[in-house]
Amino acid sequence: MNSIETERLTKRFRLLNSYRDLLLYPWQRSTKLAVDELTLTVNGGELFGLLGENGAGKTTLIRMLSTTLLPTSGRGVVAGHDVVREPHQVRRMIGLVTGDERSFYWRLTGRQNLVYFATLYHLSSHEMRPRVDALLETLGIGQYADQPFNTYSAGTRQKFAIARGLLTDPQLLFLDEPTRSLDPIAADEVRRYISQHIVGDLGRTVLLATHTLSEAEAICSRVGIIRHGRLVAIGSMDELRRRMKLGSVLELVLDTASAELMTRIGQVQGGRTRRWGKPESGVRWARGRARCRPSRCGRLRRSSPVVHHEVTDPRGDLSGRTRRRSRRAGGVVGDAGCPGVGPGRLGGVRA
Repeated sequence: MNSIETERLTKRFRLLNSYRDLLLYPWQRSTKLAVDELTLTVNGGELFGLLGENGAGKTTLIRMLSTTLLPTSGRGVVAGHDVVREPHQVRRMIGLVTGDERSFYWRLTGRQNLVYFATLYHLSSHEMRPRVDALLETLGIGQYADQPFNTYSAGTRQKFAIARGLLTDPQLLFLDEPTRSLDPIAADEVRRYISQHIVGDLGRTVLLATHTLSEAEAICSRVGIIRHGRLVAIGSMDELRRRMKLGSVLELVLDTASAELMTRIGQVQGGRTRRWGKPESGVRWARGRARCRPSRCGRLRRSSPVVHHEVTDPRGDLSGRTRRRSRRAGGVVGDAGCPGVGPGRLGGVRA
């Protein structure tokens, strides 16, 4: 059974430059197309990733599917109910989690916030307390439950947002950039909870909107790429890799890069160079970067000490990039495990 179905779903926002224009030119209506005839199907029990840059239309799509925004045209069905004709039935079946914690009351404790929202969701008193306590324990935030919300870290606030989204035990959960502004450890904990508990243990359907490629690749079974309001690609990770047909690119990050070396790299067919660093810090960070085919970069292996190298390979992640960092050990750096790069190429580079 499909949990989400959209057919040519479209949203246009009217642009109003000034009230003077509205009075003098009422017939001129400028609009901005946020979602452009988007057709999408999400299966039940699936963790579907909606991947796109900022402003691509991800949040607008989620707002339409969660009945907080009316579509301009098209059709959207969530859990078997039309989002326009049956909004109340849709709201009983879904939960919404965003990356913005401003909707919480910061002077209340975390527990008081959850109880308050549970009351708004019309949960009875005999089921409200046990459900709140169970969510606090499951998410590992019970020790913070009776502290004021404004004392929480960003990661803890986001976990409370997830708990609020699960208060009604929804069949479908919308997650709009749930790991935004989180540190890597907290973000990893949130992703693991989503994939292992919400989808794996509870069997819920999740629509995850993100602009982070690695996040979508790590936990989503299927990914839809949205750009300028249109769905430009959809499929599993393996399917998208095959469609992109990524080639192999070797990237060298050098701790020293003379002008002569950068010139030589630029002369290699397909080679590109870029400089950056922090001279004011007193530490020589990566000073040069070389991108060229692995077979052509071998001739440069004795030109400069290599701090680490990165290999782009179609067998890697969706972006085609698998990172292999080398370490200084006995005056030799390199990684023989990289695709297309063996000891004869980078393994013998002297530090």
